[in-house]
Amino acid sequence: MDFYDLEEQRDFEVCLLQFEKGEQITHHDHPNMTGVLLCATGKTDVWNYDLLGKRKGHNSLLLRETAQALLTKGQVSTLTSQARNIHRLKARSLTQLVDI
Repeated sequence: MDFYDLEEQRDFEVCLLQFEKGEQITHHDHPNMTGVLLCATGKTDVWNYDLLGKRKGHNSLLLRETAQALLTKGQVSTLTSQARNIHRLKARSLTQLVDI
């Protein structure tokens, strides 16, 4: 069996986020990043979007919802620099998320 390194990066960050019931993070992105959000405890809704374009002459973006999920313990949501990078979330209960 052969193994090939496809990519190696040494910079990454791991955060523990805690939300009270009803707390939320509004639409935001992580430019040029790949990420994994792991639900450690609780329940939270996650919506992911792809950027379709920017409206000329306006301060607005055109988005397409690509995923909506209820994360519970052990479930993950992912994003890449090209897909699902814009997202938002809202906790349904006291929730802890590991953000990588």
